[in-house]
Formats: sequence, structure tokens, C-alpha cells
Amino acid sequence: MSFPAIKLSDEAATRRLAARVANLIEAGSFVGLVGELGSGKTAFTRGFADAFGCESQVASPSYVLEHIYKPSREKRGIRRISHWDLYRLEPESELEELLDHRNSGDTVALIEWADRSEVLEPFLDYLIEIRFLSEESQEARQALIRRCPQEHLNQLLSGDSLER
Repeated sequence: MSFPAIKLSDEAATRRLAARVANLIEAGSFVGLVGELGSGKTAFTRGFADAFGCESQVASPSYVLEHIYKPSREKRGIRRISHWDLYRLEPESELEELLDHRNSGDTVALIEWADRSEVLEPFLDYLIEIRFLSEESQEARQALIRRCPQEHLNQLLSGDSLER
């Protein structure tokens, strides 16, 4: 199956893509982020949090499982951003807490390494895979939009270029 791809020339382009997603997303949504180590999953989350005016520094929650960010600008009822990293998660453990966010009317969950859990997969509203374009360079990447509401996909793929 082929998925729509968006070229990302650098971290700034990754953050701009995340800001586009942030401008479309609804409270209660789950965004799965997959890709190799260093591919840009946390950079995506930084761009997403920046779009909401979060003051906290975004860092990968690898050792604590979850970080919560409080937006200074509320959009579409979103009052919390829950940032998860499943890299070190024991299979299917501790996912109940994450899935509780699904029923929260004011939270969006961004989940790095979402492909580590088969239980989580059906709950993802968005699934974005970030890949390096070549083995020689870790700067240029592409984002494959593997799952996204159709009306949002059209908006993500159209409009201004993410390149600056």
C-alpha cells in the first residue's frame, strides 16, 4: 500500500508539518508517530506543542513514559497535550492510562513508537511515519501519512510548502 509522502528537508520542516496537524486536530485525538531513532518524532512533538504556545521544553519521555504539556492557547477545546514514548514499554502494559485520554474531552495524545503496541493501533486517528530519505544523510526526511481523516489529509498535502 502506498501512503502520501511529504518531504521534510530539516527539523524546521518537521515542526511546520506538526503545526499544520495541530491546526486541524480535535480534542480526544491520538497521533501515532513511528520511525527510526533520531528520525524526528520528538521534533514533531515540539512543533505541535509550539503551535499551542506550550511554555514547557519538549523532551522525549523515554524514561518516564509520559509528559503533559499545558497549552497557553486553547484550540478546539484542547487543554492538555499528552506526550508518550513507548520505546521501553513492556508489551501492552500501562496502556490503560493512555487509553483513558481517549475519553478525555480536552486532551490530545502524541505517541512515539506507537507501532510497539498492537492494542493501541485501532485507536490512532493519525499515524505518521518519519523516515530518512537516504542512509548517507540524516537531515532530509519524509513523512508518510499512514492514517489521517480524509478532510485533514487534503489540507496537509495542499497549501504552502513546508520548505523554507
